[in-house]
Amino acid sequence: MPEEIAREMRRKNYEFAYLLSPDIPEEAIRTWENELIEWIGTNEGEMKERQEGRRQMLAYPIHHKKQAFFGVVRFNATTAIPTLLKEKIKYDEKILRHLIVEQPYSIRPHTFTPQHRMQKSAAQQAPEVSVEEIDRQVEEAVAAAESATA
Repeated sequence: MPEEIAREMRRKNYEFAYLLSPDIPEEAIRTWENELIEWIGTNEGEMKERQEGRRQMLAYPIHHKKQAFFGVVRFNATTAIPTLLKEKIKYDEKILRHLIVEQPYSIRPHTFTPQHRMQKSAAQQAPEVSVEEIDRQVEEAVAAAESATA
């Protein structure tokens, strides 16, 4: 029992991001991702979130490729899993680049919405004011300023 508690205390949250070759068919990408998740599960890991690989243009060529499939898997596992995962994918020719990062606390879903796509809520929107109301407020401000200088 104490060994099981100690093992649970050594569990951490991780994020595994990867770039896969664009030469691979999309079905093979999905198969590879499912095998990865199954491997994490068989090694006492628990998948928290998955962002399936999608084709992305790269900022610069990697291995002479200008595109790649970018995907992310967030999981909770023992501290030995990242090392085992690196060894597992070390010679996998499908992977252009990868990164395994320890998440500091809990895994929160990462959602990014560009500012130009966000709709303002009713509280954020400026109230509608008529032109006559604006003219009246400007006249009041000018009159107040003139009376203050006089």
